[in-house]
Amino acid sequence: MNSKEIKKAVSVYYPALALDAVIGLETRTELDEILGWSVFLSFSASSAGGVAAFLKLPWPADNGVVRFLTVQHSLFLGIFLMTFSLWLVAMAIKSFYDSYYFYGLKTSFPEMGMANEKVLMTFESATILRSGISMNDITKAFIFSKLGSDSLRRLGLGGRDLTQFVSSRQFTVDFSEFSASLKVTNEFVVIGDIATSVVNCDDGFARFLAIHEVTIKDLVGSISWSERLERKFQLGKRFWGRDFLGRIKGLGKDWSYGGAFALEKFAHDITERELAELDGFEQENEFNLLEAVLARKGEANAILVAEEGAGAMDIIFALGTRINRGNVLPSLQHKRIFLFDSNAFVASFKDKMKFEETLLHILNQSISAGNVILVINDLPSFVENTKSIGSDLIALIDPFLSSSDFQVIAVANPSAFHRFLESDGKILHRFEKILIKDASEDSIVKMLEDNALIEESKSKIFFTYQSLAAIEEGARRYFGDSVTSDKALHLFSELVPSVLTKKKKVIVRQDVLAFISQKTGIPVGEIGVAERDKLLNLESILHKRIVGQDEAIKAISNSIRRARSDIENPERPLGSFLFLGPTGVGKTETTKALAAIFFGNEESIIRLDMSEYQSADSLNRLIGSFGDGKAGVLSSKLREQSYGILLLDEFEKTSLEVMNLFLQILDEGFFSDMTGKKVNTRNLIIIATSNAGSDLIRNLMSEGKGLQENKDKIVNEIINRGIFKPELLNRFDGVILFHPLSSEDLSKISSLMLKKLQKRLAEKGIDLIINEALHKVVVSAGTDQQFGARPMNRAIQEKIEQVIAKKMISGEARSGTRLELHEEDLV
Repeated sequence: MNSKEIKKAVSVYYPALALDAVIGLETRTELDEILGWSVFLSFSASSAGGVAAFLKLPWPADNGVVRFLTVQHSLFLGIFLMTFSLWLVAMAIKSFYDSYYFYGLKTSFPEMGMANEKVLMTFESATILRSGISMNDITKAFIFSKLGSDSLRRLGLGGRDLTQFVSSRQFTVDFSEFSASLKVTNEFVVIGDIATSVVNCDDGFARFLAIHEVTIKDLVGSISWSERLERKFQLGKRFWGRDFLGRIKGLGKDWSYGGAFALEKFAHDITERELAELDGFEQENEFNLLEAVLARKGEANAILVAEEGAGAMDIIFALGTRINRGNVLPSLQHKRIFLFDSNAFVASFKDKMKFEETLLHILNQSISAGNVILVINDLPSFVENTKSIGSDLIALIDPFLSSSDFQVIAVANPSAFHRFLESDGKILHRFEKILIKDASEDSIVKMLEDNALIEESKSKIFFTYQSLAAIEEGARRYFGDSVTSDKALHLFSELVPSVLTKKKKVIVRQDVLAFISQKTGIPVGEIGVAERDKLLNLESILHKRIVGQDEAIKAISNSIRRARSDIENPERPLGSFLFLGPTGVGKTETTKALAAIFFGNEESIIRLDMSEYQSADSLNRLIGSFGDGKAGVLSSKLREQSYGILLLDEFEKTSLEVMNLFLQILDEGFFSDMTGKKVNTRNLIIIATSNAGSDLIRNLMSEGKGLQENKDKIVNEIINRGIFKPELLNRFDGVILFHPLSSEDLSKISSLMLKKLQKRLAEKGIDLIINEALHKVVVSAGTDQQFGARPMNRAIQEKIEQVIAKKMISGEARSGTRLELHEEDLV
């Protein structure tokens, strides 16, 4: 938009804005309160005096108050009439002012005005823009506007910092520059659009936000919260609106329908009370689908397929609320929604005949009533429970499902639906399946905002917007195996008592991250001094356990630093590497070293021998089998431990189907198990090891050629041999070549292995002296060009540990002994 267009759009609100310029809104509000109390007090005094004078009651002579009110009755009546007249004028001015606010909502509420009338901006936006034009400082106008200051306060900005920023500003943004940058994200300008443009134009304000770690996304989200609360408050004044009038029940509106007394014993009517808060309700698409299905003339039944906590019941509650308010399609008005307790119903009967008789009576009575919508939560469970007493639920209710006077809304989770219901033709014929997806990021944050307001009023604490956004992000990122909305609400409810015990009054993003880290063991949030030193020196720390293999060490260290700095792609695993090289060169040992140093211990490794997954059923064994209901090895392990290292040994030996599974895992950071539930792999480092190309690596090394210079040649040959597909190799963050170990490398490795033995013996009080004889026997007996350093372990066991064991048994070596072995001891 340009300056001319903005000024024209603002001019629509000039009468109300002019009123603000003459008498501010806060001043008018205070005057309204004063006049209101004046009217009330003068009316009370006038009424008391008038009643006393009219009845001529024998008041005690010493009651001066009564005598005064009686004598001054006319005076108080005059005051009342004058203040009441002024109050009426004030209310007229208030209504005049409010009418401009409601005018700005015509795009959102078409019934408020002509549908074809174009509204270019909301009233709040016009207020800020008008102020920005008059003072030639749009940034200052935004900061000191009511919603601007509210939103900044929600971001933890205010007080001294904000005042200092405003007073120290060196320049202001030219309004024409601001106008040119103003982008309208919707059909009309909202405050979020203004704030975004201000940040883009005002480098000082953008820098101020960056210093306080506030992103544009945070700013717009906080503004959206403030706007939503203001809109809700203002719409509460519209007593003439459809939302308000629709809540007033008509007389006898249910008289044309019958009762459902048998049903009421096992169900309750959710349309009788307001169960759903529609402000911020985000599942409109699913709601509209459900409403359209229920409005059919026949077979108007729906089954909502959703994970627990995904909002299926919220949609049903919203339907009940809108029926109560009269905001539904005409054919659904006056309907009554009954939530049926199927578990209690089945538990009430022991024999099949009585169960079926009662159920048929309920269904017949519901059809006679003519306005019943029956909700069955967890239909698969109801079906299975009825089978336990020998009854067929679907066969019983099937004749009733075609009636237009009776409808059923069933709820089922995806796994149970696929397993028990999807193969039943009657169900698919009578019910329309509606798939309920997890709530969007914005809707989850709105749910958290509503919960935060409730908790703030109870506990006298304050949530910044960033803290709520961090809860949503944490639920989605670190608890990806469950429904995000449900997990976010659980995180919120668990966080509150945690911060209350610390006597914190303001909840910030870091509090949430610290709680998530405590709950999951995943390091998130600020990096401490010790962790910072470890991250910056990770290569040298790893090299204390790993000899050579600089490329692998560097690649892994860089990946860990990116992940901990939170700058990697959050939709993929923390890192993924394919280690290629001969046996015994340190591929697995590198993984173990990383686990011990960064993740705390080697138990953080989830290890799979991929040579065990070559058969046709390998994929089912990993993700689960729908046919026999067995959980998969991979899905089960990752649900138990979602943070650490996934080590895939001998990856080249697995089946093509399994490789295709990991193609998705490496690209998207998740996979679906047999039931369709997502399994999160985004908090893992995935390392696959393979001997593929080992012969090429050995040949190049024997010819004195460098591996890195010939890396592409090796990888291309592996592809040509059909071992790995190019698209799979490209999904790894790095394909790392491990070179065969030199004599010098083997000597260093022997030293590391002997130190491990020395440490184990020290725990038993025996001081082992590592000398040249030990090195010599380990290197000579454990050197094998084909198997690398792997035979060294066997050499230590057979040549050294065996000798020490005999000495310990004989008593020659005991706690306190300083043990040194020579060549003659090791023969």
